[in-house]
Amino acid sequence: MNKRIALITLNPQLACSQRFLELKDIDYLDLFHSKQDKFFPYVIERIGSTTPDTLIQKCLELQRQGCVFLNQLNNVRLIQDKWWQFLFFKEQQILTPLSFLSFPFFYPILAKKRRSMKGEGIFLINNLSDFVQFKMTNEFKNQYFWQTPLRDSFGTDYRVLYLGGQILGTMRRHHPNNFMSNISKGGTGEISKATSAEIEITLFIAKKLQLNFFALDFLRVNSQSYLLEINTSPGFIEFEKVFEINVVERLYEFISKRSSLQ
Repeated sequence: MNKRIALITLNPQLACSQRFLELKDIDYLDLFHSKQDKFFPYVIERIGSTTPDTLIQKCLELQRQGCVFLNQLNNVRLIQDKWWQFLFFKEQQILTPLSFLSFPFFYPILAKKRRSMKGEGIFLINNLSDFVQFKMTNEFKNQYFWQTPLRDSFGTDYRVLYLGGQILGTMRRHHPNNFMSNISKGGTGEISKATSAEIEITLFIAKKLQLNFFALDFLRVNSQSYLLEINTSPGFIEFEKVFEINVVERLYEFISKRSSLQ
């Protein structure tokens, strides 16, 4: 049987990638090392903030050949830069933590790498000594921006997972001993519920940026939701465990209906 959906990722061995490849109709497409002699009508792209531009260029070439991608590639490319995300949120008047491209000379402050994922490249700087240490160990010019920390939210955020016109669920992520709540940093997830503001923002971003599969991370402080970032290659293993649903099957059903693969 010819497989009709390609999975493009830099890390086919990751748990999420392996979950996709369990389905008989999905095949891994290595754009760097294999001969491209087969046409896939549909492509699931796992493009995160650290995906190199060379891979995206190859994806754009496939798109020009007629392949349909899960998300709008040019917008995914913009979303890779977290500073661009901040400017986009600000332009759309979406509540988000105050951020600066130049060091604001006050503490505490978060240094955030513009292209990073899974909680890497984020540093809490509480004083001058922390800042000096950060400068000594990081080449930060043009690679980082600075964000005001919301201390009341430390260790907890809320991830909203969106797929094909609907919100699959909202997961509260928590870490008792870290200001970051990423699952990759040891955080744990539990079922939560999106606020009306979070639902409105999620649906707006899906339409505005032409995204079919993504996650939004929110911080909640004083009954307000602050949008932290968009993730177009979200991990979902913990989400599947918490909600007892099969995200990959849901995604496959969406693709099948959209591209008439059935």
